Amino acid sequence: MTIRSLCSMLIGIAMICSLCSCAAVVAGGAGAAATYTYFEGKVSITRNVNVDRAYAAALSGCKDLGLVIEKQNKNLSGAQITGKDGDRPFWIWISTDNNVTSKISVRVGLFGDRNASRNIQDAIANHL
Repeated sequence: MTIRSLCSMLIGIAMICSLCSCAAVVAGGAGAAATYTYFEGKVSITRNVNVDRAYAAALSGCKDLGLVIEKQNKNLSGAQITGKDGDRPFWIWISTDNNVTSKISVRVGLFGDRNASRNIQDAIANHL
C-alpha cells in the first residue's frame, strides 16, 4: 500500500467519522426540544401548539390540581396566569414567535420549586 492510498483511506475514514458525529448532534438537538428546562426557577418546555390551545390546557391543568387562579390574560403573542398553590404563588407564562409552537414556563414560589412546577407542566400536558 502506498503512502498516497493510505492517506486517502485515512481521510475517508475521518470524513465518515465526522459525519456520524454530526448526525448524532442533530438527533440530540431534535430530542432536546421536547424536554423540560429549568432556569431561574422556571420549568419551561416548547410544545407544538398555538397560544390558544396552550392557554386552554394551562387553565384545565390548574383546575385539575385545585390551584386558585387570581389573574389571567391572553393576547395574540402570549398569555399569563397567576395564582396560589396553597400558600405559595405560581406563575405560568406562554409565549410564541409563530402560530405553530408555544413556550410554556411555570414557576412556583418566589425562588422556584422545580418539582411543583414540573407537576403543573405535567397537568398542562395532559390536556394537549
